[in-house]
Amino acid sequence: MKIKRVKVTQASQRTYWYAKNIGQEFYVSYAGNHFDVLKYKVIPIGDHNHESLPNYLDKNDVEVLEEFDGNIIEKISISICRN
Repeated sequence: MKIKRVKVTQASQRTYWYAKNIGQEFYVSYAGNHFDVLKYKVIPIGDHNHESLPNYLDKNDVEVLEEFDGNIIEKISISICRN
C-alpha cells in the first residue's frame, strides 16, 4: 500500500480538527474524494482508545514530504481499569 508522510500547511476551514495542528506531520493513506475534494486518511500511530474515529486531511492542506510502499501493522493491547 502507498503511505505518505505529510505536513499540515493550512486548514481550508477553521472548523477542521487540524486547524490547530499547522506544521504537524502525519502518516496518511489515500481515502478518496468527498465533495470533489481529495482526502487522505490519517494512520493512527501509537496507543489509542478503541472509540477514536478516523481523521481525514484535505490534500490541498498538506505538503507531501515522503511517499513509500508499506504495511500497517496493528497490535491489540487489553487493559483493565478499576472503577
